[in-house]
Amino acid sequence: MKKAISVLAAGVMALSSLPVLSVSAEEIYALGDVDMDGIVTGHDTAMVSRYVLDDTYTLTEEQLQLADVNGDGEVNQADADILYNDMQVYALGDVDMVTVIYHNGNTGEHIEAEHSRLTVNDAIAIMAYYVRKCASLENNWTQVQYNLGDLNLDGTVDLTDACCALNAYTRSVALLSPFGNPEQYYSGEIEIRVMDPDDPSSVIDDSNGDAVLIGKDLIDMGKK
Repeated sequence: MKKAISVLAAGVMALSSLPVLSVSAEEIYALGDVDMDGIVTGHDTAMVSRYVLDDTYTLTEEQLQLADVNGDGEVNQADADILYNDMQVYALGDVDMVTVIYHNGNTGEHIEAEHSRLTVNDAIAIMAYYVRKCASLENNWTQVQYNLGDLNLDGTVDLTDACCALNAYTRSVALLSPFGNPEQYYSGEIEIRVMDPDDPSSVIDDSNGDAVLIGKDLIDMGKK
């Protein structure tokens, strides 16, 4: 997989300048690496964001130490904002970890995105991961990619995450906050509507909220 050299280099430089925190005698992690996978990403931001917004979501004492990135002694929205805006190297959902290049049709210029982005290609990659898993085929993702693909923080990468990624991408294209609440950096619940080829009415989306339409065959595949 071709990785974005500039983004990766920037990430390495950023990580090398971060304070480190020893959570045990053997392990040392960069401040902000809440999931302890070796790099600060949108998954770390998502964990802190959910901890702040969801009273049922908990972090370990070690994770809380890593999450307090502004060093004020508590984990709150300020920490989530700093992670999201200044510290994460890859955005939540950016499983291909490739820099987005925009093409200016008027000038012919190619412009590299300043920050990591979740794109439709990432949504497709997450769906492909799910399909391969259902078919008992090997997936060669790294732990970092797996964490980035877990958009709803339930500990697994599945069809729901693919739909969350597609929904987040669609919202961002429409210049909306990708995860609904502007201060929420993880995927909450979304509606998954199933399109059944034997039921023409199923393709009509009459939802009043966020919804993603998927084919019945994908649901059936996941049940096998």
